[in-house]
Order: sequence, then C-alpha cells, then structure tokens
Amino acid sequence: MKLARTAIWCTVAAGMTLLAAALSACGSDEATSENPGDGQPAGPEAITPLVSQGTPVDADSVELEEDTGALDSYTIGVPKGWVFENQPLPGGFARRYVLMKNGGREVVFQVRCTVDATVEQMMWQDQAVVTSLGGSYDASRSVEREVLGVPATQVDYELDFITAPVEQRAVYFVSKPCGWRVVLQGFGQGTRNRYADLFERVLSTFRPAEFEVPFEHRDPYRPYGSPTAGP
Repeated sequence: MKLARTAIWCTVAAGMTLLAAALSACGSDEATSENPGDGQPAGPEAITPLVSQGTPVDADSVELEEDTGALDSYTIGVPKGWVFENQPLPGGFARRYVLMKNGGREVVFQVRCTVDATVEQMMWQDQAVVTSLGGSYDASRSVEREVLGVPATQVDYELDFITAPVEQRAVYFVSKPCGWRVVLQGFGQGTRNRYADLFERVLSTFRPAEFEVPFEHRDPYRPYGSPTAGP
C-alpha cells in the first residue's frame, strides 16, 4: 500500500511540477535569483512565452558560470545572466535556469534529482504526466547515450498550450543517490532545436557531488522546500 501511495504521489507531484513550469511562462511569483551563483531572490519578469524563430544559438559564444545547485549536490556551468528558480518536489529537489527575453521566457534548463529513482521510473512518471496533460510523450523515440560515462536515455516530447507549444528534451541517468533529469524546456515552436547545442554544452559541464540527502528531501510525501519540511 505504501509503495502504491508513493508512486501515485510522485506522479501527481511530477504533474504539478510540469504544469507549474509551463504556466510560469505566463507569469510567476516564485522566488528567483538573477545570478546562479549568489542565491539571492529576485522577482521574474515573465509575462508571456515567446515563439522562437531564427538560427541555432552559437553555444561556444555563450559565457558560462558555475552553479553548485540545491544542497550543493552538483556543479554545472550555466549561461551568465540567466535566473534560477528552486522547485519544491517530493522525494527530491530541482533547480531551473531561465533565459528571460523580451518580457517572456525563451527557454529553461532544469536539473532535477529524484532520490533512488531508476531511469525507467523517471520516464514512466514523465510519460504519465505528459499524457494526462494532453501532450505527446513517445518512449519509442528515446535515444540511448552516455552522460559522465554512464548509460543515459534521451526523450523529446511536447505539450501544447494555448499561448505557445512547449518543446522539451529530457536526459535521464543515475548517479547515486539520485536519479537525475536534465531537461531543456523551450517555449515556442523551434525553441528546442535552437538551443539544443547550448543544452549539450551545459550538460557536458554537469558533475554530481558526493552528498548525503537529508531525511526531509527523501520523504515522498513532503515536498522539498515545504514550510513543514523536517523529520
């Protein structure tokens, strides 16, 4: 019974996370930071998502700066000037890195840890959520690859909202104690392809750290960041 409850809660929470991420493109009160390295809150300026056009971003021309992530659980190089948002999640934690452009969100890179999850479990959760939101998640489109020398799976999927389509690419892999998702989320048609090279460059800088996950971040019934978090 507890395992069933855990699976249901994790799936529902994952859905809330995906939906919140998409809706946040239309405006949000969530705390953010203008500098991934300083951890100080600042309000986002998102109003509406954009329809992205143009040639792919030259990844090598983008200056990166190091961020240590939630709980100092990893290091990653993120584009300078992007804002970050910590996300409350049950059984884990996540951070989004957001490019604001012309009053809206152009693209988001997300790093998410689900404690003790396998690649298959993470894919199952995302497929259930995307399908429930009317999106398209076809696991048969997955691509096998490597991240940090370990097996990884990459899946492209889409959500279609009234304001603009949301194009996503998720790369799933395991480095204990986390099942990791590193996700590209593009607001507007063509955004995923436009930022694909930059996403690969950022992903190549990801390094998980050795850390012990506190109890409150392992509990699948209590979201990370909740005011009631604690043993």
